[in-house]
Amino acid sequence: MIGKTYKSIEDGWTCQGYEAVILDNQWFHMVVLPGKGCDILRCIYKPENLPLTWSTAWGLRPRGTASGFIDNYEGGFQIVFPNGGTEARYQGAIFGQHGDVNLLPWRARTSSTADQLVVTCEVDSIQMPFHCERSIILWDVGPRITIKTTVTNIGKDRLPFMLGEHLVFGPPFVDPECCVVEMPEGVTVIADDGIPSRTSWPDAVSSGQPVDLRQLPPVGAPSNIFYLTEFPLGRFRLWTTQPEIGLEVRWDPRAFPYLWFWREFGAGGAPWYGRHYNIGLEPFTSYPTRGLPVAVENGSAKWSNAGEMHEFSVDLDVVRKS
Repeated sequence: MIGKTYKSIEDGWTCQGYEAVILDNQWFHMVVLPGKGCDILRCIYKPENLPLTWSTAWGLRPRGTASGFIDNYEGGFQIVFPNGGTEARYQGAIFGQHGDVNLLPWRARTSSTADQLVVTCEVDSIQMPFHCERSIILWDVGPRITIKTTVTNIGKDRLPFMLGEHLVFGPPFVDPECCVVEMPEGVTVIADDGIPSRTSWPDAVSSGQPVDLRQLPPVGAPSNIFYLTEFPLGRFRLWTTQPEIGLEVRWDPRAFPYLWFWREFGAGGAPWYGRHYNIGLEPFTSYPTRGLPVAVENGSAKWSNAGEMHEFSVDLDVVRKS
């Protein structure tokens, strides 16, 4: 289907035992997995036949052969909710890494109009009483993808949560030779690796050493994570020089005050064992990657009253250098 100019959306597919939906327009070829967290498994920018998504060394494992987020992590894009980061306990609840909804089967429906293709999925979290609905939209008027998410507290208690868009990029779209990360001026960078620091973009400190976050280091460099905040405008651009195109991601910084910048460069050790070179640029409600109790303690967790609905949206646009 890659290279076609027609528009189509097809459900009824399976991939490694998971329900799949395939979307195609003149700009993108996309595979969405309602059967696994409403993940975006694959997204290819068709004019350049360029994958925007990245795959782990093991890819999508057959359904039922692994447990937990990492062992089932195939790459691509997914939602993180209601916990962010490591396994955690909060008020008697036990949370897996990055929550639970990205491992659950979602109910899906599809629609098509003159200017868009839409797959909408919904599920109830097991770990907390939240109903989640997620729409992934391919626009026909330009190379744009919109991801809209709503979460509704269907319980009786006031509850905290963390929600993020796990957008991770790797080869061939990202590599150390031809990648530049661009942020708005005025963004603050938080390091939380044992030596806490706050700096201004693009400067950062990791293990006591200065880092320029605009550039990516060579393969084998130490891995790290930073948290960006105080965005005057919720936006980043990720540029390549081959073929000089980039991806612009936009969001409302009131909904997502933080951007997690995960940098994995193949330094070795579990769980990747030196096999991956990738970065995550992940709009988030909260920080850090040490779980919901820490976000509650530092005041960054999002709170939801009984019956309250919360809306989140990100736009991804392919752009070219002028």
